[in-house]
Amino acid sequence: MKALKFLGMAIALACVWPCFMEGKDDDGDWRHKKTAPPRELPVNVFIDETSDELIVNFHADLGSVTVEVTDADGMIVYQEQVETGDTPTLVIPLNTEEGTLRITDGFNNVYGEFFIY
Repeated sequence: MKALKFLGMAIALACVWPCFMEGKDDDGDWRHKKTAPPRELPVNVFIDETSDELIVNFHADLGSVTVEVTDADGMIVYQEQVETGDTPTLVIPLNTEEGTLRITDGFNNVYGEFFIY
């Protein structure tokens, strides 16, 4: 009986002992955001600076989309209706050093600014 009491005390002490030990401080912080998780866009765009071309890659069949490039003054310098299933890569020659690219299917919009230095 005495051994059973001693074993019970040892188990209780083993459970309580970590409460008296020194804790470790963690670096950084954790913030909860109330936004939706980021989604991968089915479009990849980059500028080929050697040829001054804007290259648009469609990673999924988005159907019929309108690709529009405007210059810094807001004037449309390129506009084309593209079937993304038939044309996975679109090459747009640029004649402006800065502007905006917009891709839309009438419901969804993707846009971004570009600068060539």
